[in-house]
Amino acid sequence: MLGNRCTLTEVVVNHIVNITTNYTNDGEKRRNAITDSTNSDSLERSIGFVMGRTYRKLTNTFQHRLRSYGITPDQWSILYHVGQAEGLMQKDIAERAGKDRPTTTRILDHLTEKGWAYKQADAQDRRSFLVFATEEGKRLLAETTPIETAFIAEVSSCMADEEYEGLLALIRRIDDKLERMREAEPDSDRETT
Repeated sequence: MLGNRCTLTEVVVNHIVNITTNYTNDGEKRRNAITDSTNSDSLERSIGFVMGRTYRKLTNTFQHRLRSYGITPDQWSILYHVGQAEGLMQKDIAERAGKDRPTTTRILDHLTEKGWAYKQADAQDRRSFLVFATEEGKRLLAETTPIETAFIAEVSSCMADEEYEGLLALIRRIDDKLERMREAEPDSDRETT
């Protein structure tokens, strides 16, 4: 999967397969079943609830596997993006990682304190900082990326390759829809969350 690299958050909803892989041509009937509040398991059929629960399980398991390295999944994700494209501005890192700017800044501060990243003033715009991974940060990524890769392989082993690709396509479609909905909100801050 490294050619079309997936991060932990892209696999966040393996439970949603139960809802989305058995769709039929009778989409209206399925849609009504999902939103029927009289259904005794309506929360279990909520995309947000199922995705949130699955995300927490994924994050907790990944955090356990990273524990001995002293890095959290959120920190790892940011460091991964920094290592993939050195010299990014903080706002670009936030966008790539799907986090808001204040959270990204806080995580980058932690990474800097731990000696895994450093900031450098942008020569064109001194108000902006470019972020780089230190040698220690690169070493940490080299040691932990195989852990993340094996974790994703383990999680996705419950589905066929076609199901996995279909799941990612559905998650991206939901993400795109939510982005359009957020942009349409009159008080939208246009900030990635």
